[in-house]
Amino acid sequence: MDLKPYEIACLDERKMVYFDTEAGVMKGNGVYAALIESFATASGGQMQAMQATESWETDKGPITVRFQSHGETVVFHPEYLGDWVADELFHVVSARVQGDSRFYACHDEQTQLGCGQDAGIMRLTKEEMQKLEKAFAWKFHQL
Repeated sequence: MDLKPYEIACLDERKMVYFDTEAGVMKGNGVYAALIESFATASGGQMQAMQATESWETDKGPITVRFQSHGETVVFHPEYLGDWVADELFHVVSARVQGDSRFYACHDEQTQLGCGQDAGIMRLTKEEMQKLEKAFAWKFHQL
């Protein structure tokens, strides 16, 4: 296989969540609940996704996403954007992953992976981020 470093990083579900933001978000698909579970896996234990659910009142919302994280019930209401993932997801995830390692949006300028409508969100310390920027010319933006 001829995999590039970014493509290899995308396979590490313990550190990275890689997805298309035009994700088929619609009533019955459970995209937000699945993404919450993926972010919990990549959070290094900082976030849990116990009992993650997603409910819709109509085909166009309002949407309610609910999950348990370390004994706290977390509820948010992402905006309906057709089949696109709303930014509220990133705010909720970012608020739960604090400290030495944080979530950063990552993209590779050379291959264009992680650009456009794809999202590569990686959990890194500042030192890890700086090493990846230097080694691969990747760009990062903290969530």
